[in-house]
Amino acid sequence: MAERVFVHVGTPKSGTTYLQAGLWAQREALRDHGLSFPGRAPFDHNRASILVRKGGHLEAASGRRRGGRKLKVWTRFCREAERFDGTVVLSNEWYLAAGPEQAAGAVEQLGGERVHVVITTRNLVRLVPAGWQESLKVGRGTSLGDFVAGLDDPRNKWTWDVVDPARVARRWAEVVGPDRVHLITMPEQPTSSSQLWDRFCETVGLASGLTDVPPRLANESLSVQAARLLQEFGPALRDEIDRHDQHVRSHSRWLRNAVVRQVLAGVPGDPIGVGPQLRDELAEREARSVADLRDLGCPVTGDLDELLGGTDRDGARHPDDVTEAELVEASRALAVGLLAARMRSSERPGTDPDDGDDGDDGDDGDDDTDEEPTEP
Repeated sequence: MAERVFVHVGTPKSGTTYLQAGLWAQREALRDHGLSFPGRAPFDHNRASILVRKGGHLEAASGRRRGGRKLKVWTRFCREAERFDGTVVLSNEWYLAAGPEQAAGAVEQLGGERVHVVITTRNLVRLVPAGWQESLKVGRGTSLGDFVAGLDDPRNKWTWDVVDPARVARRWAEVVGPDRVHLITMPEQPTSSSQLWDRFCETVGLASGLTDVPPRLANESLSVQAARLLQEFGPALRDEIDRHDQHVRSHSRWLRNAVVRQVLAGVPGDPIGVGPQLRDELAEREARSVADLRDLGCPVTGDLDELLGGTDRDGARHPDDVTEAELVEASRALAVGLLAARMRSSERPGTDPDDGDDGDDGDDGDDDTDEEPTEP
């Protein structure tokens, strides 16, 4: 039986993917040191999260649901928590979207009082525009201002219940108690590239130096120019994908991978900023959130003050300030990048019978993933 089970629930855009990649890459070494990060594939943690927040684990327990890949994954996770002699870690940033009943059921099935919750977070001035970017990457065309206004709407995927660490901590504290909700803060300027990894290892009881520090992942952040272009084109691209591919992860496959990662992430430009007015609004919310966390009294690895005083990156600009000329330049970069990606692929376009009629003197010889769930 596991001594402790840690469920890392987010928040999104707080280094969760970096931690998950590090845990997965070193799972065999971690197991030798008494820590299990279960799963047959990295996406199993997404599957388990989807099942929990949709209540599938509760339906199965009551006999109203049988089989299914997600349920099989969750069953294996629960079995690991029961059988492994050490610490078990589950990690997906969308566990935080589970309702009270779903969260309580998951905790009970994983071991009850042995279950602890981990929340990683950073200041809202950096986290909020990162969340806006994520919405763009699946074809949402919302402006940054409208995205922030929409955080008050419980029908949206991105809400203050997702972004505000105090709200997340309080919900899970109602299930496991504040003493078993662990907050990991990250400063705006980390003192080392390993700081987040070190703090996570400390929180779950893994001694420092036992594993390699995971390499930082390739930066998928967009320039403000690329983000504004995606804001303009994203909805049309999403509609086109829907006409040809109905798979649940089609938007992530085509937009996030084929457009954002392969092309737009390389479009040069300036960092995304929130501007003075929104920065002041977020600063007020940061202060309220930190005060709530102090009142809650959950253990902290780091310092709650690191969540205060968020600033824009040097040279950052608000997306609304991008000019039409900059959008044209970004569009050119997108078109060239997509053509280059097609030319690098193994698939060539068909040959037109009239090729060569353009006066070209050249030779006339003959010379296509498993991602995160998209938004509902």
